[in-house]
Amino acid sequence: ILGEIIDPYVGIDICGDKEDEIKIKTKYIDDNGFNPRWDELFRFRITNPDVALIRFTVYDKDMNMDDFIGSATIPFNSIRTGCRHIQLRDSANTLLELSTLFVKIKIDDS
Repeated sequence: ILGEIIDPYVGIDICGDKEDEIKIKTKYIDDNGFNPRWDELFRFRITNPDVALIRFTVYDKDMNMDDFIGSATIPFNSIRTGCRHIQLRDSANTLLELSTLFVKIKIDDS
């Protein structure tokens, strides 16, 4: 419905070698599309970082079919430890102005 406030959640996909592939998602945040906060922790074991990609996709939770909001795909080797803003893009791969995910990343080499 035009003008409704979205119920966002984030899908996180690891793409690359078969043993590294995983799909998970956050819980959805009811009626908070302006500044949602998930406070969720996810851990991944990546065996071949040279070919791994991490895709973050934001969706709007709906009754029938969830709506695509924006996404970002990043090579694993480009990710750095710390707090980062990840710029989102629309379905035509155009940057969405002022639309980012704020994430905290920790990489453990052990």
